[in-house]
This record gives sequence, C-alpha cells and structure tokens, in this order.
Amino acid sequence: IKKLHDKFIVPQILSNINKMICFTEFEKKYWIKRVPFLRDKTVVIPHYFSEPEVRPDLPEKKYGKFFLFLGRGEINKRIDILLEAFNNIETDYHLVLTIDEDEIASKLKPIVKNNKRIHLLGRITEKEKQNLLAATEALILPTEFEAFGIVNLEASYYRKPLILSELPVFKNILKDEGVIYFNNKVESIENALTRFLELSEVKRIEMGKINFKNLKKYTLSKISEKYYELFEELKSY
Repeated sequence: IKKLHDKFIVPQILSNINKMICFTEFEKKYWIKRVPFLRDKTVVIPHYFSEPEVRPDLPEKKYGKFFLFLGRGEINKRIDILLEAFNNIETDYHLVLTIDEDEIASKLKPIVKNNKRIHLLGRITEKEKQNLLAATEALILPTEFEAFGIVNLEASYYRKPLILSELPVFKNILKDEGVIYFNNKVESIENALTRFLELSEVKRIEMGKINFKNLKKYTLSKISEKYYELFEELKSY
C-alpha cells in the first residue's frame, strides 16, 4: 500500500501545487529525486532563528562540565549508542539528557543506574532549557535523520561547539569548522567525544564563535525576504 501511495497518490497531490517549500537543499534534492516534476516548483526557505525570549539565570553548576542532549527520545534519536559511548570513555564530564527513563531500552537502564555522571531530566521548562544551553560545554545530537535541526542553532546562539551525526542536512546548514561529526557507531561517538576533550579552550571558543556567526543566515528578516519574494512570484499564478 505504501509503495502505491508513494508512486501514484503523492505525485497526484503534488501535481496540483504551484510551489513547495523545503528547509534545506538536501530536502529539495530528496523531493526532486522522488518526484522529478518538482524541479521547477521547489524553493528552499530555511527555518528562521530569533533570540530566545526567556533568558538564562546564572550558569548551571549542578553538573559541573557536561555534554547536553536536548530533545526527546524519538525513534530517530540514537540515545542507545550515545549512552554506550559515553559510558566507555574516561572523563570527569557529565552527560545530561532531556529524556525520561522510559524512553531508553531496558538493556541500557543499568548504564544510567550505575554511571553517576549520566542524568535523565525528563521534560524541562523553557527557562531550564536556556540555562542548560548556556552552561553546557557542547551540544551532542546522535540521530538517523532530521528535517532541519533547530536545536543546533539554539546551541549556536550560546557559542557552543556541536558534536553531531554526520548528516547531509547538518552539513548543509552548519559550518564544518564549528562541528565534530561522527557516524552512528559507538566507537565513532567515543572518538568524537575524545577529540572534543582534547581540544584546547581556545579551539572550543573558536568553534562556538563560528557557529554563532553562522546564525546570520537564519535571521527573521532574511527569511522573511525569501517568503516575500515567493509570495510575489505566486501572484502571477
């Protein structure tokens, strides 16, 4: 049924549109490959990013130096390999995740129970999120796929280095110099974390500055201009 849906129903629906908005060039290429007649109908307009309305309090000291996973335990998130990798490295850093215990597999629960440097916070408030982003040493995001990854921009606002799965979508929206990439294997995440820990403070600050500067591409004014141009074009249809 899914194959029939993808082959006949989706193209039929899309044949009636004038324009389709994609967040990234990667997403655009995906749709053109899947539905070739969209080539001239597809436009790339990224998410915009604006400064958070809620400001952080004093830096979070509870966890000392820590890596932050910010998000939920959806099926695409590789919490499993992150927990295993972090448990395998020797460090005084902590790992803070905004997920509940019931979002991890049973076989991984002993790791969380026995490693006092791993903290599952569950759902958090916006204020707590900003406090964590302001205080973390780096954001880490192991994932199989993302449409955009707005959390990377949220961390970039606080000039944080990023440790990410090597996805085309991330390489499309971010500067390589601000990111340490890994493939979704335990050993690869271990190596990425170790690489970060070996970086000098100067290098970490430099990575954070690169990520912050990259935000200029995603301001509300710039994205609004793209939508304005699109709406003007649609007037002719």
